[in-house]
Amino acid sequence: MKKIGILLLVVGVFLMGYAAVKFIKDRKKGSEEQVQDQVLPFPWLPTTGAVLIAGGIILMGSGRFRRVR
Repeated sequence: MKKIGILLLVVGVFLMGYAAVKFIKDRKKGSEEQVQDQVLPFPWLPTTGAVLIAGGIILMGSGRFRRVR
């Protein structure tokens, strides 16, 4: 479970980084008035990244509390 958690964490960090770079590039393209007039869709990429990061952290920590019989 720890390896899956690390993988989810890494993928989530990459998604969040890509979303941040994309946001900064889009913001530099147009002026504030153009950005505010557009109807923005739901931000799926950062939301997915945040969920993957949270899931990765939970999976990495879940192995610590198991008892060995």
